[in-house]
Amino acid sequence: VQMSCLMQSEVKREVLRLHIIVMSDLLELSNVKKALCDYSSDSKGFASAQAVLRALRLTNSSRPDVVLDAVPRVLKQSRKVGDEIWSVYEQYFLALLDVHDPENAKGVLLAMREEFPDSKRVSGLAQLYSEAFEAEDALAEAREESKSSVERELLRDRVVEGRTLGRKEALEKLSAYLKVYCADPEAWLEICTIYFNNLDFKQAQHAFEEVLLSDPSNPALISKLAEILYAVGTEEALVEARKYFSRSLSLLGDGNTRALWGLYMATAKLGSLTKLQRSDDLNIGLRNESKAKLEAEYSKSSPSLSLLLKPAIDV
Repeated sequence: VQMSCLMQSEVKREVLRLHIIVMSDLLELSNVKKALCDYSSDSKGFASAQAVLRALRLTNSSRPDVVLDAVPRVLKQSRKVGDEIWSVYEQYFLALLDVHDPENAKGVLLAMREEFPDSKRVSGLAQLYSEAFEAEDALAEAREESKSSVERELLRDRVVEGRTLGRKEALEKLSAYLKVYCADPEAWLEICTIYFNNLDFKQAQHAFEEVLLSDPSNPALISKLAEILYAVGTEEALVEARKYFSRSLSLLGDGNTRALWGLYMATAKLGSLTKLQRSDDLNIGLRNESKAKLEAEYSKSSPSLSLLLKPAIDV
């Protein structure tokens, strides 16, 4: 009997506690409704704006439309608010998250971080911001990149079509493409090929210099630029060709026979220019070295071919 009475007493206390909680919640909801009603019915001044914000905070109610309207009215008289201003800022920040306004939310977050740099609460709000916007920003960036890739493929199709056109029309299409994608090495290579096939070596040189920017340490590309410079044929271009052939050899070393031949030919042609005086010693040294390496390479790989090679490089 005593146990039964004790259990009944506990049940009554629990019912009473729940009743108090329910009544308290109803009272808070009633206060929120009253605050919302007062805010909507009067001129929306400072007092009613502050009251409605407080009521919404106490009940954890989400009314971003009301918060976004009321906060500016409170902030106009922030001196009257005191330390409560930071609760208002937090409320404003959460409302901005609800309406998906990353720019203004970031501004509010920065203000709170500046005031409370070591606050765990502010760090939690920063995490909310990150979850709300940064993942979406990454997705938007990926979509934009995908869209850009599709557009680029379409433009490249036009570039390929340009190969079957006349020189002028092909260059116009390629130039239009490069205004959008100025760093595309394939398009620059197309332009270089057009100019080179039309014996416009100077323009081909400029175009291929853009190709080399895409991979400046590629020995094959460096040799190709040197060959174009050799075709230009001026003393200045030949000096540059010699430099690029030497660079290609230093990168690839043994087996780069094409660059070795290029260096020999460039130094030989430079040696034939009567105006060349200041670089004679360097040029003669490079020519003799490239000649010796060519003879050694062909003697090792093909002795019979070496016999035919000797008269050609002894000129």
